[in-house]
Amino acid sequence: MFNIVYTILYGARKRFYLFFELLTGKKFSVSYSAPARLQRLFRLADLSILDIGARSGPLSEFQFFAPFARLILCEPDGEEALRLQETMKDQGQWRNVTVIAKAIHPTAERVVLNITKHEGLSSLLEPNEKVLSQFYSEHQGIKPFLEGWRVIKRIEVPALSLDMAAQTYDFSDVSLLKVDTQGTELGILQSGSTMVLPSVVGVYVEAEFMPLYIGQPLFGDVHDFLQSNGFRLVDIKRSCLRRALPNRSVYSKRELAWAHSLYLREINADKTPLTALQKIKISCVAANFEFFDYAIWLLRDLDVTALLHTSGLDGVEEDMNAYSAALWASIKKTCGWPEKQRITRDSLSDRNNER
Repeated sequence: MFNIVYTILYGARKRFYLFFELLTGKKFSVSYSAPARLQRLFRLADLSILDIGARSGPLSEFQFFAPFARLILCEPDGEEALRLQETMKDQGQWRNVTVIAKAIHPTAERVVLNITKHEGLSSLLEPNEKVLSQFYSEHQGIKPFLEGWRVIKRIEVPALSLDMAAQTYDFSDVSLLKVDTQGTELGILQSGSTMVLPSVVGVYVEAEFMPLYIGQPLFGDVHDFLQSNGFRLVDIKRSCLRRALPNRSVYSKRELAWAHSLYLREINADKTPLTALQKIKISCVAANFEFFDYAIWLLRDLDVTALLHTSGLDGVEEDMNAYSAALWASIKKTCGWPEKQRITRDSLSDRNNER
């Protein structure tokens, strides 16, 4: 009986939050700002964020960095790049913003961008209809719908390698790199091995487990490259698909298709240990992605505590905990007791959360 009553009340509360968000266009949450010392920690980290494949703007996860960081956006579609330039200028939230209206490619100076009906699926590679048709239906009544992958136009755009872009636009000190370019991520990462990747402490990257685009590298290739350059996989957000059958079963588990993954640096590519400043940068990135335990663990490193002391940031761990507590207060507003228990457990198994 308790479970039935709880389910009804929890469902009603979730519907209220959904109605609130639809009515106001805002997430239902408590408002808070980072404590003063934590803000000074972010300024000490002096992060630069490079977002490659920036259609529609930077990731919402990056928003907290805005007052403290330099942002570089790469978007090869000229019209979208211009819109981004105007939007970011009007918002005026970031310390500094650069928009690069070019594609990032290992070798070519001009490439063809395939614009799809669903613009977020556009790529320098051709969609692989042989694979896509197994999971995306041609009938609009069944989702997902194959029409979104249809190429509606092809435009030639200028291109340059990641290292060349760093040299041209002066951003060889990138701390956090996001790459979401629909199949060309590995080539982009490889093209920044000399100038860009050595300074990077965090990589947020999309990679596929099946070839949704013709000739694309897959997740294993991207993972192996990043691991060989000193990064460790910290988080993975899976996306799964069902088969597009004319008379499919009522229920079936979905197959792993792609993932957005977070990698954090554990050692430099030349096998030298991380510096105290690198660890502070990683701590800030980890906190931004809500890995507060790891962020605080890094702040307790002896070399880091010495640097924090000379920078007048003794006790910043307290502010990190306060930031974590404020975020948790916001999360609790929209989740029920079982979900709170699941979130706060020491470990989590996908087996209990895979449907």
